[in-house]
Amino acid sequence: MAKIKQLLRKVKRLILKNRIKKHEKLFDRLSYCFFPCEKSKTLIVVFSAFPGKDCPPVYNYLTTLSGIKANKLFLLDDVWNPVNVGSYYLGKDGDWYLEQDVLDLLQKIKAEHAYDKVITVGSSKGGTSALYFGIKTEADTCIIGAPQYHVGSYLSSEHSRPILKVIMGDSSQSSIDKLNSYIVDEMRKDHSKKSTIYIHYSPKEHTYKDHIKDMIADLHENGYQVIEDNAYDYEQHSDVAKHFPAYLVSTVKREIQD
Repeated sequence: MAKIKQLLRKVKRLILKNRIKKHEKLFDRLSYCFFPCEKSKTLIVVFSAFPGKDCPPVYNYLTTLSGIKANKLFLLDDVWNPVNVGSYYLGKDGDWYLEQDVLDLLQKIKAEHAYDKVITVGSSKGGTSALYFGIKTEADTCIIGAPQYHVGSYLSSEHSRPILKVIMGDSSQSSIDKLNSYIVDEMRKDHSKKSTIYIHYSPKEHTYKDHIKDMIADLHENGYQVIEDNAYDYEQHSDVAKHFPAYLVSTVKREIQD
């Protein structure tokens, strides 16, 4: 039985790889996969988390969302840096060109299709980006799992400082401060529509105390509706990958039905 399951997983990976090859495109400097669904008026935009150690950046939740009948746009954060994990979809050396590429691509796709609802999705780094771009583009819904919020402080550690230097061009305090404030600065803008924020997290995982607690407070302060999924007791950030997918699917289904 174990060998059969292993073979099935291998076949699934091969099918998925071929699907990616068929659908992957490049918009300026942004790699993406777009899977249209003619019967749906919903667009789901998926941002990627940090890849595994010594692994290249990958698209997230392709398999998780494969059964969802909606238009799906998967974005790849593959800006090169010394640890090869991307740039929060911002850019490098202080030039946030990737941010503009994401905004331009979203505008292009939304202009070519008539969508009744736009949902942004992601966990960890992907959750940070799904929140930021969701708010910035006035998406209807953001579904996020255990995101970083104080990005500058998070990247100022010895391990992550190379990423900070790639995004900002240096690791100065002013660069840290800018990355700490860019999301809340967007929250405070006078948006005509405020996204509904679904957030999954464990109160026992360090991301809650370090990031999510402040994020939720700022969202409430700026008039955003926040729906929390926090009945968990896991302590490792990596465990988000075990619990978030089921929550993501059930929440997307509920949003599509609405």
